[in-house]
Amino acid sequence: LTAEGILYMVSSALPPKEALKDPFRYQMLVLVVLVCVAAQTEVVIASDDISTFNRNSFPAGFVFGTASSSYQYEGAAKEGGRGPSIWDYFTHKYPGRIANGSNGDVAIDFYHKYKALQKGKIGITLVSHWMVPYSNSVADKNATQRAIDFMFGWFMDPLTFGDYPQSMRDLVGKRLPKFTEEQTMLVKGSLDFLGLNYYTAFYAVNNPVRNATNLSYSTDSQVNLTPLRDGVPIGPPQSVCIAGIDEVNNSTLTLEEALKDPMRIGYYYSHLRSLKKAIE
Repeated sequence: LTAEGILYMVSSALPPKEALKDPFRYQMLVLVVLVCVAAQTEVVIASDDISTFNRNSFPAGFVFGTASSSYQYEGAAKEGGRGPSIWDYFTHKYPGRIANGSNGDVAIDFYHKYKALQKGKIGITLVSHWMVPYSNSVADKNATQRAIDFMFGWFMDPLTFGDYPQSMRDLVGKRLPKFTEEQTMLVKGSLDFLGLNYYTAFYAVNNPVRNATNLSYSTDSQVNLTPLRDGVPIGPPQSVCIAGIDEVNNSTLTLEEALKDPMRIGYYYSHLRSLKKAIE
């Protein structure tokens, strides 16, 4: 399950009263509330249920994954050619803004420790919408491919072919950096796996640029994106959103007490049980 949600282009033509009706997000909110209510009904867990609920409860091929922000665990703030992140800058410039004055220079030192445990794999997670032609015209079909090139291909083509998509080369011209032969060899085929975050789909409409003095990424593809055709959105508004649980830090708890964490155990148990029911 990757990061998903509901997203669409802002229409400045809508008056505030029309925009606030927002049926897409209303239906998503109803769905989230129903899921939360369902989860609350399963908070009390029998110990024998937990002992029999495991990976084997899910179909073969179902893959579990967890994630965190690199700043929270990677460390090695000045190694491997890494530049400072916004949090590196913030925590060093304003240490008093952090509860205990800490920073992410070391974190859990994952950068060094993972190498001692496994021969890790290098992957990348990309975010991309899906685009479909607004009409059956050749112009809109070509615009659809350009839109994909400018969002997904911008990052994926160098990793696959060692260079940016040809449509980007043609339209961006000298403003698009060129790969040296060494850089091409370095990035081409350099990933072990690919992750994809997808949010929604858009119609792609051909839109040739007529004002060459204000070129930017938003105009270079010469495509307009819209979620509506004749006022009708693409498909039903369904969303599966990020899930998790958060609570206020209790600094009085020992590590052993904190790791018992019955509330979080109950939450994930209930969430996975509901996921299993959905699969079935």
